[in-house]
Amino acid sequence: MKIPRSFSLLTLMLIAAIVALSLVVYSSRLELGRSRSFANNLVEQTGYIQVRDPSHLHVRQLRRSVPMTWCFQVLAPVGKSFAPNIGEGIIDNDTGYPPKLISGKIVGSGQQGIVTLNLRRIHPGNDSAWILRDFGKINDMGGVIFSDAGRFDWLEQKLETSPPIDEYHQATRKFDNSTPAVLWKQTVNDATDLEEKPLVKMENPRAFMIWLEPIAK
Repeated sequence: MKIPRSFSLLTLMLIAAIVALSLVVYSSRLELGRSRSFANNLVEQTGYIQVRDPSHLHVRQLRRSVPMTWCFQVLAPVGKSFAPNIGEGIIDNDTGYPPKLISGKIVGSGQQGIVTLNLRRIHPGNDSAWILRDFGKINDMGGVIFSDAGRFDWLEQKLETSPPIDEYHQATRKFDNSTPAVLWKQTVNDATDLEEKPLVKMENPRAFMIWLEPIAK
């Protein structure tokens, strides 16, 4: 008595081909996921930003463990120039910005670069003068010394209670090339000074700000 065959040889070959193809697809997706993870980690570590429209200014703030240090990955479009400005003081009603402390120039080349700014006391641990330095590779701002030992005490106090840098401003931001781009801003805004007094919201707050200002040709 012959036992009827449930599957023909052609059917078995077809099933085997489907299983093999499924394994290939699964393996490819797994490898693609690993590649994407590797790429994302590389972007996170190097600060390299991916953009779809290089004709606009793009900026991404990077994580830094050094206190009172700001680091930005910047892509300035070809043919466009920007002035990286740092200001501190009472915000001007007309401009919306505090007085400039230091300024530089970025000439757009379509290439990405890093702007790093650091504010610290010349002699850490003492009530000494402050120095504001630029360590960027795509701009030339130099440094400036402030003899007023208490000038940035309010900012230092604010940053002690601020969230870590990895909790905000990690996404790449796209800016219009014709208007100033505020990269970072901190205001006193909640008290008249650093002493223990009732909280009073100031109409024109004192602020520390970093922004890129378009330079007209």
